[in-house]
Parts: sequence; C-alpha cells; structure tokens
Amino acid sequence: MRWNDRSDCIWSEYKVHDALISAEDFEGAQQFRQSRARGTYSKKGNLTPRPYVFRGCLSCGYCTRKMQGNWNNQQAYYRYRFPTEYAVVNELNHPKVVYLREAEILGDVDGWLATAFTPDRIASVIDMMADQLTDPDAQKAADLPCPVPGGAGRRSRPRGSHQLDQRR
Repeated sequence: MRWNDRSDCIWSEYKVHDALISAEDFEGAQQFRQSRARGTYSKKGNLTPRPYVFRGCLSCGYCTRKMQGNWNNQQAYYRYRFPTEYAVVNELNHPKVVYLREAEILGDVDGWLATAFTPDRIASVIDMMADQLTDPDAQKAADLPCPVPGGAGRRSRPRGSHQLDQRR
C-alpha cells in the first residue's frame, strides 16, 4: 500500500472534535516510525539453501501446473504432487507424483542455448526476445528447435516408472 504525501493532505482550520493525542505526540510518533523504516518494501522470493536452475520455469506435462524443486539423493529434482481429490473431481488420469531429475535435462538445455546464441544468430535472437516483450502473443521463439528430446509435448515420467534413476 502506498500512502499519500503529507503535503497532499487537507487539514481543517477549525477544531471539529477533541484531539485523541496532541499534535506534538502525533509528529513524534511519525518521526519515530520513519526512523525505524527500512526503505521501500519489496517482496523477495523464498530463499532456499540449494540452487534450482529451473526454479519457477517447469510445469507438469499432464496438467501444466508448476513443479517445485525437491532435493533427493544429493541431486536436484522437480516434482509435482497431484492431489487425489482433483483427479477424482475432474476425472483425470494423473499419476500421484511426477518427478523430473534436473541433470536429465540440463545438458540438453545447455546445448540448445549454445546453438541459439551463436555469434551469427545473436542479433536475430535479441530481436525475437524484444518482440516477445512488446507482443506477448507472438510465438517467434517457436522457430528454435526444442532442447528436450521429444519436443514440447514430452511428459515428465511419474515417480516409480521404469528407468527413472537407472543412469546414476
């Protein structure tokens, strides 16, 4: 919430009712409050002791809800736990938990970024990014090949599916 500037306030010239506090006490309280202020308010994200490269960027391939970072077996994973009540009400065939290991896609994304930002393509990529800022409906970035094998429709494997962690 933003408070109006004190110079914009309108003060009555006539005493309408008895003051609850004196003008001096009010000014003193305002000065005390300002002296304790820590600057402007800004919302900071939840701090985590572990880094998650794709924090806030991944969504479930079944229902498109956001996945959350989860540290398991000394590795970063992203998971989405689907509440059973949602599946029953919406008649969805959704696994209870969807798990995706960060290391499984990190190399593909790094490789895609290395090809997307080559010196001969950097100007066109910057133009596409600028177009996305001015026209959010534009899908020019779709021309770039998808970094994850299987394309954008690839679903994360549910927890407990075969070969989930066979490649350690």
